[in-house]
Amino acid sequence: KILDVGFLVTFACFTAVGCVGAEVATVTQCWSNFLMDFALGAIVVAGVAMGDPFIKPYAIEAGLPAALADTPFAIALLSASSMEWACCFFAMAAVSVPAPVYRCASVGCAGATNGTYATINAVFTYGAQYCILGGMMFKDFYLEPRHAKAVQAWVDRAPADYVAAHGAPHGADGAERRVETKKGG
Repeated sequence: KILDVGFLVTFACFTAVGCVGAEVATVTQCWSNFLMDFALGAIVVAGVAMGDPFIKPYAIEAGLPAALADTPFAIALLSASSMEWACCFFAMAAVSVPAPVYRCASVGCAGATNGTYATINAVFTYGAQYCILGGMMFKDFYLEPRHAKAVQAWVDRAPADYVAAHGAPHGADGAERRVETKKGG
């Protein structure tokens, strides 16, 4: 899975940076939410660019046949959904910026934190991020399945239901109605 490889590379980079020195590790920790969310968005975009959207393996695990998942149509749909998640992750990265900017401007990126920093961090880094993530999950796991179910019910409706709603081209019994026209004149 592209996400697993991306996480492995990201955490290897964090580990390497942390080994450079205590001050570098503190600065990295200060910016860690931004860096992690931005990396996650970049991983998703890279997967789409390589033709391997990160949600494809999850869709297969959920029951999408693997042969169908590799069709251009499925790849396009999975890529579009993956890009929505990328936008979510980039938005989460953006809202995590105010706390480290405040810290770096007030006491230095490696400086001690204070109550104002903690409040900004709680509101933006955690509060706003969880609202963004919660909204995306609500859309994907609640609204979209309900919409898909409603569309399927509309597609599966009986001919008589179609006639009741729209009339022609079917008769009252649901059978197709043909209109005779005069020829030649």
